[in-house]
Amino acid sequence: MNRRRILWACAALTLCSTPTMATADTAAKDAILTAKTATGRGDFQGCVDALKAMKKPEHRMLGFCYERLGDDASALRHYQLWLKQNGASMRAASVRVRVQALERAPIVALEREARDLMIKADFQGCIDRMDRAVKLGSTAWHQLGICHERAGAKDKAIAAYQKWLAIAPDGENSDLVRRKLDKLQSQ
Repeated sequence: MNRRRILWACAALTLCSTPTMATADTAAKDAILTAKTATGRGDFQGCVDALKAMKKPEHRMLGFCYERLGDDASALRHYQLWLKQNGASMRAASVRVRVQALERAPIVALEREARDLMIKADFQGCIDRMDRAVKLGSTAWHQLGICHERAGAKDKAIAAYQKWLAIAPDGENSDLVRRKLDKLQSQ
């Protein structure tokens, strides 16, 4: 076993000084050690299996392992459970950052797909992805306006540009969007 990897996992997860380790019974300590060892080997499924066997699982570490396995929904659920129990701890800020990133992941994926479709001139596909992203909380109304404009849906493009300007009146491309709006409204 590679001691350096185990130490890295311990440092990366900062679990060495958790209350769980200090007060846990022997079975819990063994489960956490097994999970850390599995993580150090890159065996994130082994980490999950070891932690799920505990009576009171270490949700932050489970979130970490699920995230590495690509199961964002489970990672988000465990991070949120950990925050519910430990929201005032010093580690809560870093967990909140992970939660925010995981919550935005579907939006980012849809925006990326929409950009790819726009490049391929599939404007209807772009509109579909951007509509879904906006419904999930995206503020990418500017990109949605561009998709509608290129698809020939002038009224929808105007509405999207107006929504974007309402959100970011002094945004990076606000002058460009205002010129586009003026041009579309004058046609």
